[in-house]
Amino acid sequence: ILLMSEQNDTIRYNLKAVADRMRERGMDKEFRILYSARSAASESQSLKSWFGLIRKLAQSGIIFLDDHAVVLNWLKLSKDTKLIQLWHAGAGFKSSGYSRWGHKGGPGAASCHRQYSFGIAGSKNIAPFFSEVWGINDEQVLPTGMPRMDEFLDEDYRKKKTKELYDKYPICKGKKVMLFAPTYRGRGKKEAYYPYKRIDFQGLYEACGDEYAVLFKMHPWIKGKVPIEDAYKDKFTDVTGYLNINDLFYITDLLVTDYSSNIFEFSLMRKPMLFFAFDKTQYAFSRGFHRDYETSAPGKVCYTFEELLEAFRSKDFEYEKVEQYITYHFDYIDSNASDRVIDWLVYDRIPKDIRAELERVERENAHRRELDFLPEGYKRDLELRCIVKEGK
Repeated sequence: ILLMSEQNDTIRYNLKAVADRMRERGMDKEFRILYSARSAASESQSLKSWFGLIRKLAQSGIIFLDDHAVVLNWLKLSKDTKLIQLWHAGAGFKSSGYSRWGHKGGPGAASCHRQYSFGIAGSKNIAPFFSEVWGINDEQVLPTGMPRMDEFLDEDYRKKKTKELYDKYPICKGKKVMLFAPTYRGRGKKEAYYPYKRIDFQGLYEACGDEYAVLFKMHPWIKGKVPIEDAYKDKFTDVTGYLNINDLFYITDLLVTDYSSNIFEFSLMRKPMLFFAFDKTQYAFSRGFHRDYETSAPGKVCYTFEELLEAFRSKDFEYEKVEQYITYHFDYIDSNASDRVIDWLVYDRIPKDIRAELERVERENAHRRELDFLPEGYKRDLELRCIVKEGK
C-alpha cells in the first residue's frame, strides 16, 4: 500500500488519518506500507526522487492519493492496481479538474484523474460534485466520510486543542472569535494572493467592540503576513502559520469565508457563517463554480465589506442554512471514516447496495464498449484498406 502526495512534502490530512489508523490496527504486519511525499507540483525534483517514486508505484497494489499527481498524467498503472483518491478538501464551490474542462489550467483528455478506481465523499448527495471533477462514474465516489474528521470529531482531542489555542492566542480568552479564512486569488501556488485592500480593518475593529477578537487564517499558498496595524493588535492576530485550520474551529464563533471548502468541517460546529464574495462574477468567470453559489452557501452572502459589517453588527447570519447544509452533505457524523476507507477499499468490504450499483454500471459500460456505431459503407471501406495493407 502506497500513501502518496505530490503536493506536500509530508503526509497530511486524509492520508495521515488513514495511515495512522492502519498502524493502530496492526496492518503494517499484514501489508508493506510505503510513503511518498514530495512538493512536485511546485518544486523541481531530482532524478533520484523520480526513480524512487516510480519504484514505489511499481511495487504497490493499492495507492492512496490526496490530490492530483502530474506523474500519473503520463504513467499508466496496471489494471490490477487500485488508485484511490482521498481528496484533501470537502465540498466547496470552486471548480477544479474536469469541471473546468476547456479553461486554462484544466486537465487534458487523459489525466491522473481518469485512472481512479475510487474516490471518497461525505455523502451520496455530493458524489456528483467529485465525479465531475475526476471524470469518473458517480458510483465510484464512495460516501465513507472524510478520514481527517475522525480526530476533529473526537471530544478528548477537542478539549485538548481548545486549551492549547486559548494559551497560544490569549486575545481570544473571554471573547467571541471571528475566523476570517478566505481562499486565495491568482492562477496557482506561485501567484497566490489576497487583496487586503478589500478589508476595512478599522471598520471591523470598531464593529468588534468588546465582544469579538478576529483571527486571520489565510490560504497557505499566500506569502507574507496579514497587514495588521499595531493599533489593532489587541483584537486582531494573524494565525496563518497555524497548520490545521480545523483545530481553530473549536474556538471560532463566526466563520467569514468566500469560496473555500473549509465550510464543510466548520458546519459540524453548528455555528454561523458569513460569505464575503466581493468578486463573485470575476471568480465565476475565471475559476468557475460547480453549483449555484447563493443557494448553496450555508450563511448570508455579502458583496461589499460594508454589507458584511452590517450583517455582523445585526447578527444577520441566515443561520437556518447550516442545518440544511449538514443534512445534505453528511451520511455519517462519527469518528469511523478511516475505518470505512480501510474496510471498504483495502479489505474490499463495500456495502452490498453500493457494490450492486458499481456492478450495474460496469455491466452498462462493458455493453457500450461492444456497440458499433460505424456506418456499413465506412466499415466495408475500412475492411478493404486493411486487406490491401496486409497484402491479401
